[in-house]
Amino acid sequence: MALQISATNPEHPALLLELPWDLPLEEWPEEYLVPLPRGISRHVCATPGPATR
Repeated sequence: MALQISATNPEHPALLLELPWDLPLEEWPEEYLVPLPRGISRHVCATPGPATR
């Protein structure tokens, strides 16, 4: 079985473009993020969730 990775919803491919890419991740509004446990990484990581608009 071939591995298939999708970075966006195929039904709404433009949703990824609507994220606030002009802001640093630390400043992204909560509505765009999924709460996940914080790891040991020193880098800021964010997991975008489904749009609530």
